[in-house]
Amino acid sequence: MQLRVTVKRLNKRRFIPWQIPEPTGIVGQVDEGFTFEGVEVGLTEIPNPAIGKWYRDRDGYFYWGGGVMEVAFAERVAALVFAEGALETQGTIPTWIKNLGVDKIWSLTQGENVKIAVLDTGYNSSIADLEEAVKGSAVFIKSVTGTPITVEDKYGHGSHCASLIGGRNKNFITSCAPKSDLYIGKISSQGAVSSYNNIVNAVQWAIDNKVDIISISYGGESNDDAMEKIIIKAVNNHNILVVAAIGDIIPHAINKPCFPALQTNCIAVGATNDQRQIAPVTIISPKTEINAPGQDILGYSLAKVPIPMTGTSQSTAIIAGICALIISRHKKLGKNYTPQSILDLIVLTSNPILGTPDQKEIAPTNIFQRI
Repeated sequence: MQLRVTVKRLNKRRFIPWQIPEPTGIVGQVDEGFTFEGVEVGLTEIPNPAIGKWYRDRDGYFYWGGGVMEVAFAERVAALVFAEGALETQGTIPTWIKNLGVDKIWSLTQGENVKIAVLDTGYNSSIADLEEAVKGSAVFIKSVTGTPITVEDKYGHGSHCASLIGGRNKNFITSCAPKSDLYIGKISSQGAVSSYNNIVNAVQWAIDNKVDIISISYGGESNDDAMEKIIIKAVNNHNILVVAAIGDIIPHAINKPCFPALQTNCIAVGATNDQRQIAPVTIISPKTEINAPGQDILGYSLAKVPIPMTGTSQSTAIIAGICALIISRHKKLGKNYTPQSILDLIVLTSNPILGTPDQKEIAPTNIFQRI
């Protein structure tokens, strides 16, 4: 089944409201004409006696049933996700960058000579800040209709994460490492990975391209032997740092921490808010090595202006970008490093999180005092 938005603008919600209007829980909107890609295996119809029919996408967000209609599978159009009042003016440094002090590090490095593989939903090549950053791309999903799949992002998640890592910061400031090189591996079309083989093949592609970092803002509740082996290979044999999201809390779900983040060789990432506390969206796990801002983070999606997104996906991208700065600085100084030494440095210099003493937030300025 495919669904298309039929009203002018449809709210994207974290949970089903029990009365209308209800402003809480809204994380953005999708415009009329947006088609949920691949939704025939990922969307669940949920009745609400007080309001009516609701639909839930693969990321766990909810949409009003009266605002979507069934369409033929082949009908697809680009989406514009927008939140009023979220757009900052050009040249404005986002709060999370200032809070972490990333802008103070840019005089030392902006990620030069570092390659990052972003395994996600692709990227929007029409966004200049992204198009210039991408040096290579590949697709690791197969079409169920036989129609060729391109690396173009039809969902927005991959574009958003990529812009937080290596967007060029020319039109709007969004990224940690604006001079790093991005390699985009499309492992999903909408928000869920249909097979761990997608990740396995994408990690091998990243190895072949001699990347320094792999960022994976996806996961599942079960482990996979082939995925674990390829990540071990990347880390131990090729000195590649692998960062992955620990997972988001989704209403009415089991909400277990995710693989591959739970693998020993991955750096598991959680999310904090502007108050430097654990963000409500984060699944808390003892495995989480580090947290980073992940609530209402501005980045490019399918539009040519930044919009806010929330999740450990955003935190993972930010950690990947900061790691690009760390590795770039090591290379400039001729210092050797390993994924483990980078992780040790991150954890050693991290800040404690108020109210959650066993969790830490990354502290880039502390890190660079020790390099």
